[in-house]
Amino acid sequence: MTETTIYLVRHGQSEGNKENRMRGRCDFPLTEEGEQQAKALAKISKEWNLSAIFTSPLIRAEKTAEYIGLECSLTPEIDEGLHNIRLGEWEGKPMDWVMMNFPEEWKMWMSNPEELTLPGFEPLLDVQNRAYESLKRRTEEFKGKNFCIVTHRAVLKPLIARVLGIKSPYYWKIRMATASYTRIVHDGTMYYLDLFNETKHLTKEQV
Repeated sequence: MTETTIYLVRHGQSEGNKENRMRGRCDFPLTEEGEQQAKALAKISKEWNLSAIFTSPLIRAEKTAEYIGLECSLTPEIDEGLHNIRLGEWEGKPMDWVMMNFPEEWKMWMSNPEELTLPGFEPLLDVQNRAYESLKRRTEEFKGKNFCIVTHRAVLKPLIARVLGIKSPYYWKIRMATASYTRIVHDGTMYYLDLFNETKHLTKEQV
């Protein structure tokens, strides 16, 4: 049985996280804290025996992937399938602003975001489908090897739900800390969860 191991990484803390903004595809950089988180994550990544690193094109993910690449002597490759969710008019806005201007839609986002539809808003099912296609393609390309995906919470949650067969509503039942990693394995037939939301490389203050 040939096993392929995939490390699913959420980027370090970004300025959008720190300021409680809706991030989406706004290109927020890492904070100083996020830089330290990413560096700590990169150090442990040396143990992963990676053959490749794939990343969202947004700078917060790309920079996190870059730190991993430096430790592993690999150059990260941008994969558009790992891009963050599009949030339409919400992108870059403070959460308080969204709550005030879209009260009913915000309630839906906080209870059942899988069903939320808005102009310019990418449905989570679409995010899930494109991320899963990227995962399948890379799994076949690096069959029997280890590789890493660096992306966003709103990509990782739908992807993990798809891999594990978790039905909606799942979004708020899955926690993904910044600069955490999750390990899944493909055994030639199916994916299974091997390690989830690991943060042992971070200090208590960084989690």
